[in-house]
Amino acid sequence: MTIRRLRTNKTSHDTNPAISSENRGDSTRSNTKRFAFRKSLIETLETRQLMAVGPRLIGVQPNNSDLIENGVIRTIAPTELTFRFDQVQVIDQATVSGIRVTRAGGDGTFGLPSVSTDFGSDGRVDIQLTSKNAGDFLTINVSAANRGAGVGPQMTLNGSNVSIVLNSASGSLITAANLVNAINNSPVLSARLSARINGGLASTTLGGAEANRYGSIVMRTSNDAIVQPGAVIIGDRPNENEVTLRFAENLPDDVYRLEVFGFDDAGRGITGLRNVDGSLFQPTVSGTRQDTIDFRLDLGSRVTGVVPQPVVRNAAGELVQLQDTIVVYFDDDKLFVERLVLRTPSSISSFTRLTLFATRTTMSLRQWQYVTTRRLTQPRCDSTMISIDWRVRLLMHPHSVFELEHVKAERLLRS
Repeated sequence: MTIRRLRTNKTSHDTNPAISSENRGDSTRSNTKRFAFRKSLIETLETRQLMAVGPRLIGVQPNNSDLIENGVIRTIAPTELTFRFDQVQVIDQATVSGIRVTRAGGDGTFGLPSVSTDFGSDGRVDIQLTSKNAGDFLTINVSAANRGAGVGPQMTLNGSNVSIVLNSASGSLITAANLVNAINNSPVLSARLSARINGGLASTTLGGAEANRYGSIVMRTSNDAIVQPGAVIIGDRPNENEVTLRFAENLPDDVYRLEVFGFDDAGRGITGLRNVDGSLFQPTVSGTRQDTIDFRLDLGSRVTGVVPQPVVRNAAGELVQLQDTIVVYFDDDKLFVERLVLRTPSSISSFTRLTLFATRTTMSLRQWQYVTTRRLTQPRCDSTMISIDWRVRLLMHPHSVFELEHVKAERLLRS
């Protein structure tokens, strides 16, 4: 009944002779003019449409400095890294494993088998050998023989077996620096193998050790290690385009690689980073599948222990105390690296200078300063043996204070 009544009213209204068609036309024209006038007063805004594209990396910000650039060297280890993507993105928490931090493991390379050896020098030098192909696991056989005066080392390659025979002839021993150059310029080995000084003295002579000091070393696998963060946090609104990795432990000296993946590879354990719409990460360089940033931490060596006046066995097997000696132990950072040409401490690698200060209660602090007369650095043992200046021993009494000063290579080069 209600529907019928409405229909009846509408019909009577439409057929009401009091409302002529001319009046209705005038009303319509008036409404049209009023709408056009109002429209002229309203500014039409640009039409915006959210594009369904994946996140793009804007930059990586450590907690203690500027953005990390590819190839940069930093002297302070970050405790967290913030990966910032373009502003309209909301990162999917389930795919943050698509951001990976990897350290080289001490060999300075990623994905390449490597091994280090002292070439029979008793730890005086550390030479790193690195394969140039990821799947090329080489076996290096090192030996020494009298090859005659002025003859260099013999290098041969048979399949995956490398043979390096050093010249043991008196007066014809090769230095570590020259051996590295010989390997890198060898027409036989240079296509498969590279060498570099990784620690110790580049001026160390090689080839004069006993036969049992040499042997075979094998490149089994890469030393790469994935750094597992202690926490992965996505920013709160409006910073949902930021992913912060907080490290559970202090990062050591090493070369690091930051990767953001834009693909899935179950065989390699890779899940691409996505936004909440499911769109994959878009690499900065078109045609690639990931963004990669490499950087190095050079924090300087740390003292892990000090042994004053150590007790050792002499040649007769008797225990004796070295009253003029201090042994300082460090972490596994390389204690000394020489530049191959300049023969000076590298401004990149850390070096340790140890200075003794003696203080009497009646004298000002550091009034007596003596640089140690002898220092023997042993890269294999990560230690330095220091001989104390005899004048320092004259100052020893119950009120004496001694300090060790640790200086980086950059300061040594300027002093």
